[in-house]
Amino acid sequence: MTEDRSDDKPDVRFGKISPELITQVEGKTNPDFLHQIVDLQIHHVKVLQQNEALRLSQKELSDSLAHYRALYHAAPIAYLLMDRQWVIHDANKKTQDLLELHSRRITGKPLSNFISEESCSDYNWYHNAMLHKGVLPDGQLLLHLKSVDKIVLMLCRKICEISEVIDEASLCLAVLIDITELKTIESALLKVNLDFAHQVEVRTRQIAKSREQLHRFLQASTDAIITFNNRGLIQSVNAAATDMFGFSENELVGMDIAKLLPEQSTLFDKQFINFVQFQPAQSSREARETFGRKKDKSHFPVSVVLTMLSDQFDLTATIRDMSARVDLEKTIQRGQEEERERIGRDLHDSVAQHVVGVTLKARSLELQYKNSNAIIAQEMNALCASLENVTHEIREIVNNLLPAGLHGGNLLGALRRLVSHYETSNGIEVALQANQEPLIFDPMVAIQLFRITQEAFQNAWSHSQATRIVISIEEQKERLSLSISDNGIGLFSDGEFPLQANHHGRGIANMFYRARLIGAHLKIESPEQGGTCIKCEIDNT
Repeated sequence: MTEDRSDDKPDVRFGKISPELITQVEGKTNPDFLHQIVDLQIHHVKVLQQNEALRLSQKELSDSLAHYRALYHAAPIAYLLMDRQWVIHDANKKTQDLLELHSRRITGKPLSNFISEESCSDYNWYHNAMLHKGVLPDGQLLLHLKSVDKIVLMLCRKICEISEVIDEASLCLAVLIDITELKTIESALLKVNLDFAHQVEVRTRQIAKSREQLHRFLQASTDAIITFNNRGLIQSVNAAATDMFGFSENELVGMDIAKLLPEQSTLFDKQFINFVQFQPAQSSREARETFGRKKDKSHFPVSVVLTMLSDQFDLTATIRDMSARVDLEKTIQRGQEEERERIGRDLHDSVAQHVVGVTLKARSLELQYKNSNAIIAQEMNALCASLENVTHEIREIVNNLLPAGLHGGNLLGALRRLVSHYETSNGIEVALQANQEPLIFDPMVAIQLFRITQEAFQNAWSHSQATRIVISIEEQKERLSLSISDNGIGLFSDGEFPLQANHHGRGIANMFYRARLIGAHLKIESPEQGGTCIKCEIDNT
């Protein structure tokens, strides 16, 4: 201390100084001695304060130790404190519950006392790994207990060591986790997995067998089965497809299906493919009749059923050759037309003549009673009028059953008489346009085209609310085209596919049926300007 403090007095704030000491000090003449005594007293006070702080720290540490000790014993996990020889020094409450023993029967005992014989080799390996390699291993052990053996997962961690090498003073904390239930579940899951793997194997064999059976079925099917994507490109075919169309399998794969089922049939245009994609249930229900084209460019009638295969819009077309059926239907249709002709002749030659005779007899009776009995004459006149109406109706039926000239191929003449009849009886304006008299060599073609026109007239009059109908016949080279257009309300709403003929009664279905009988392509459209247009085209060779 270099400062001059000769005039300073002791500061009593730093502690208590006895009066005797003060009296003795005041009598001294050396000021440094007084300051040394004050410093000593200050140091004494600081020591007392440090002792108090140390006492508080020790109390806080003791409280913390008691707290953590309580947590240690209340922990939901089993803890063991062991030395280098794996002798247990302490065990918490969870460990006591796990081992089913009190703490005093656990501490001081080696861990090996509680290990089952099945886990002795694993236990020895873990212990040796720690003793000789300084490694604290983790592993599974089977504990042998009073009630039941338990599987535990043991995790070891060092918590105290004197040197880098684990020695006798080192302690480690072992965590024992009861995984008995998990192992039971694991065994059950393993069994389920094995059972599932077996089922998968069995199912795989069944699927392989089903695929083989399906392949054999497809190859043995008499119907052509063709798979194609949403771009119309063929992906696979069966043997019947190659026989039906005359192409090899390599030629068909990658080909546009429109080459086999031409777009003019309207079956595979973009509108229909979109319809199939968004309404697959309807597409798989209905067989659609169209024409196929062989490798030699010849056409033949077919029936097609489309089915959606997957979410990628792959489609399968099941195609049946309808040639034999169409030939049979043609034969039946010829029989029907012959029967129509017979009935028409019978009506004309027998029933009509008989009605005419009765009419003449009634007219004679009318004249006979005209002057003598006016009432009878009036009744006879009414009877004559009714009989004349019957005669007219019979002639109409005969004309419908046997249109004049059709058996000679005179379609234009029969259509003129049909036009005249509809204009007279129904009040509809009808125009007939023809560039020339078409040459039709097959009477069946003329008859079916006439019947199609009749159906079109009936639909226009009954459903379309049309006031004008235009019939057009064009013959170009070897192709004959018949179209019937009207100015009615049309047949189809926006977005509806025209081939849904069954939605509009039997009339349209009959038109498609008659067109198929003669190998014609029939198309029905509702133009933007309104009305309906029915167009039928046929090769007239």
